[in-house]
Amino acid sequence: MSLKRGYEAKLYYCADGIGGTPEWTEVTTARGVRLLTSMGEVDLTPRACGGFKMTEPTLIDMSLEFELPYDPAVGPVDALEDAYFGRTLLGFAVMSEGVAVVGSRGAWFDGKVLKWERDEGEAGVLMVSVTIKPCYSTDVPEWKEITA
Repeated sequence: MSLKRGYEAKLYYCADGIGGTPEWTEVTTARGVRLLTSMGEVDLTPRACGGFKMTEPTLIDMSLEFELPYDPAVGPVDALEDAYFGRTLLGFAVMSEGVAVVGSRGAWFDGKVLKWERDEGEAGVLMVSVTIKPCYSTDVPEWKEITA
């Protein structure tokens, strides 16, 4: 087994969503990328549980968060900013390696940019904190492993 390093992971977006054959654009300027997933839970505690609470998982909550240097001349910044203010859907792939590399795993989903927060600190470059979540689409989110 070989451990994967963070710099090997890849983040992509696609203007047309994940349906069909997506044409991916890599977001190479992203830093601090975090794919957050957690399951909701339902209480299924029966009377004969021996005093222990019992739960089962329900829906998966997923959120993609990262930072970008603010440079509208760079494709991903312009596309993500337009998607935020236009409230439009983009496809996303958050992969352990390249999107076409056999064995690469990650989330594919259609989502919307729900946070576009610009940090205008005096000591550094303009940075944007971005949060993206899956949104209504005919293509449901999936955990994908590239097999061929």
